[in-house]
Amino acid sequence: MTTQHVEVNLSEPLTFLGATVLSFNSSLGLSSQTSTLTVQLIEDCEKEEPDVFLPNSTEESERVLVGDPVFFNAGEFSFGGILSSWNVKLGTSGRVYEARVEDPRQLLQNVSVVVDSYN
Repeated sequence: MTTQHVEVNLSEPLTFLGATVLSFNSSLGLSSQTSTLTVQLIEDCEKEEPDVFLPNSTEESERVLVGDPVFFNAGEFSFGGILSSWNVKLGTSGRVYEARVEDPRQLLQNVSVVVDSYN
């Protein structure tokens, strides 16, 4: 396994799913392995418009559910996939959310494509 550390220079706090990013980690899956992204988030209440973690949103139109497509961008790094799970840990610094995103290859894992004619 090869590990690569990349510096991401940002001019403002990074947000994902409506909350501020504390850290993120991604792994690249090859062949049948799934590519994953794990993001640790916190709701920043000190902003002019406080963060609201979208899976917990009371607004039905804003809510992001497990199984929904999501896109994460940090500088030149970009990851698109399906929100597969999230959980919350309550600590001394408040609630820390952890969201896990997986690439959509598992949706097509047992799909057969039937073609009428192939040239």
